[in-house]
Amino acid sequence: MIFGDPGIGKSYATKEIAEELGRKYMPLSLGRLEAYDIKGMPDLSSRFMVWKPPALWSEIIEEKGNVLLHFDEFTLADENVQGAVLDIVQMKKIDDIKLPEKTMIVISGNMGGDDGTFAKVITSALTGGRAVVFQMKRPGVKEWIAYQSPSGVIEKFLSANPGHLYRGPNLAEPFSPWSCPRSWSLLDALVKKLSLNGANPVEAKKKKLVRFAKASLSEDTVNHFMDYLDNTIIEAKKVLDKNPEALKAFLAADTFRQSGI
Repeated sequence: MIFGDPGIGKSYATKEIAEELGRKYMPLSLGRLEAYDIKGMPDLSSRFMVWKPPALWSEIIEEKGNVLLHFDEFTLADENVQGAVLDIVQMKKIDDIKLPEKTMIVISGNMGGDDGTFAKVITSALTGGRAVVFQMKRPGVKEWIAYQSPSGVIEKFLSANPGHLYRGPNLAEPFSPWSCPRSWSLLDALVKKLSLNGANPVEAKKKKLVRFAKASLSEDTVNHFMDYLDNTIIEAKKVLDKNPEALKAFLAADTFRQSGI
């Protein structure tokens, strides 16, 4: 079992573990499932009742267990769903259907409380020998940059402002975006997709970049990011060379920034 703060890459890491091991990745988001989605339902169409398990299990058997079955959002799941998952973890079987011994199972979830997520109390049966339990730590900026290879403007901003990689959710405003490695990865994908890359984006691109930043990151992070775009990344050599964009940004900056440049 892997647990930790939201948005730090638990699901990404599990998927990449499957890829590195050459296993088929099979995720199940438990927060949206009922117990019958795991264990199946009774079939009363014949004279005797037969238990019909979901097709998922036949797929695992066909793959001869060469899969990584990921039970995600375990701490959001209903108690009946958690119980169904624990039966499978312990017995590697669904009623009388035995899963291949090679089947690998990973469970993940958030901790709840101060991290802004809702988490139900999990049974101690899981942490008492049914699973090897790991807490995943937040990546540092250098680790995230090495993993993500982000666009120039994001790399330079986070290198200069490492505290903005993770700001945590705004508990008072649940619909407010917040900064975490996952949201920075989302913004970086948009930057690359829309060709907003570069250390000093032109004005039209900068406006689009800020608009997406406001939809992805904490308000405090966005304010610092906008200040960075407006002032910090003005290149002195381009100003001296009278580059039109650099010169325009220099003249628009406050006197303190101009003095620094």
